[in-house]
Amino acid sequence: MLESIQGKRPDEAVIVLGDGTKERFRLPAYLSYFTNLKEQFTAAQNAFTGDTNTMPDPSLENDHGAWGSYAKQLMEESGSLAQVAGIRKTQIKRLYASGVKTLTQLVEVDQTSVKGIAPEMYEKIKAQLKHTQLVG
Repeated sequence: MLESIQGKRPDEAVIVLGDGTKERFRLPAYLSYFTNLKEQFTAAQNAFTGDTNTMPDPSLENDHGAWGSYAKQLMEESGSLAQVAGIRKTQIKRLYASGVKTLTQLVEVDQTSVKGIAPEMYEKIKAQLKHTQLVG
């Protein structure tokens, strides 16, 4: 922005912190990083389709901030395994790897074990699911 006004790229920028101290930064040292970051961001924006099938799984994140109620709604609508009381993210990932991605699939699956989940824990997860009001 300053370059287009002044006709040359500034050599440094000064940032005034909350306590009033001033920090100086040599802009050429950060230019390649910024340029690369901007290109990656632009590419991600250009590739964005809004397709819900390409969204990250909200059940594998801890904090959704202001989006918490929306994330909860998405998990409910998709039959997310995160709705099973006490289930861990590692267990969700292992269920995904075994082909089980929803509550309905977990109820209907015939397998008696999942690689990486102790058989008694797998049975506990399935029993917990049966006792919830999520599956009807």
